[in-house]
Amino acid sequence: MGKGVREILEAIDTHKSIKKASEVTGISYPKVMRMLQIFNEELGFPAVISEKGGRNFGGSELSEKGRAVLECFREIESETLIYAQELVRKRFRF
Repeated sequence: MGKGVREILEAIDTHKSIKKASEVTGISYPKVMRMLQIFNEELGFPAVISEKGGRNFGGSELSEKGRAVLECFREIESETLIYAQELVRKRFRF
């Protein structure tokens, strides 16, 4: 999972729409759909659940497992940043 997928999942979680997630992330809708398809295949379960229905109905949201994956990725990002800051402090002692 990379930054792009994380941004897409966060935008879907916020806006409840794949189309809107595409707009706010600046990633084309077809590319978002491909990324989600590949991501779901890699996970072995759907990260996003969508209901068709047009402008006033339907929408998309993270599945329970998709939300857990997103939270795990956020934790990893946070821990990685802390570790990187520690390395900089240790190594840059001039």
